[in-house]
Amino acid sequence: TEYRITAENGENRFFEMAVFPVFDRQGKIESAIEIASEITERKRLESEILQSEKMASLGQIAAGVAHEIRNPLTGIRLGLNSLSRSVKENPRDLDVIESISKDISRLDRVLSQLLDFARKKEPEKEMQNIIPVIIETIGLLEKEAVARKVKINLEKTDECPPVYFDRDQMKQVFLNIMLNALQAMPDGGELNISLQEVEKPAAGITIGFSDTGVGMNSDQLRRIYDLFYSTKKEGTGVGLTVSYKIIREHGGQIEVSSTRGKGTVFNIFIPKTFNATL
Repeated sequence: TEYRITAENGENRFFEMAVFPVFDRQGKIESAIEIASEITERKRLESEILQSEKMASLGQIAAGVAHEIRNPLTGIRLGLNSLSRSVKENPRDLDVIESISKDISRLDRVLSQLLDFARKKEPEKEMQNIIPVIIETIGLLEKEAVARKVKINLEKTDECPPVYFDRDQMKQVFLNIMLNALQAMPDGGELNISLQEVEKPAAGITIGFSDTGVGMNSDQLRRIYDLFYSTKKEGTGVGLTVSYKIIREHGGQIEVSSTRGKGTVFNIFIPKTFNATL
């Protein structure tokens, strides 16, 4: 049988137990031998394989859906532009047209994310320091953080080694995770970012994003990388799916733990080597 133990920090550890009877000379069970072993790593690898297979299928579907929707969407936008020129004397009609145009723009952004997810684009990796990318991403979200009363703390370290990564892609990952964290703290809070040099699962660095938001339950955690799945009203359910794909293409890992009502922690591992595979 398999069983799970949840630690105080919310981390799940998985174990497998086999029980064998020991018979006496009369054929009666006089005792039993129990053999237990931890299978957390095996469960993680099984989950990674399942997620990779799911990503491959979703990529094909996403590409087809995005192309099918974008063509009529372009026609609708052109039609609205034409209408807006003919209803200038009616402000109410102009408001309706503007509202529809905003919805079209939002749909177009989702389609762009879908196409980015579906395309097989190899990261253009360079050996570089990742801290400036994190600082740049924080700058992009500075106004959003102030508006939401969220304090972003970066634990900088001069000893953080350079690693191989695609600057634009990694910025996209950080932006998705940090924006999710801000949206998970409607009443304000803190987002703490830390960096640590590690040797396991390979030589590289781990970047931690820890928020004090609403957190997630086990079902939400299980579906967090599913395409179009979002726990927030303003979410599109694409960002984390794309982020997972980018990190895996970098030979890294992305792990998440969360406690409902206490917050969520994302840990991203990026290897030092150029062609790392985990």
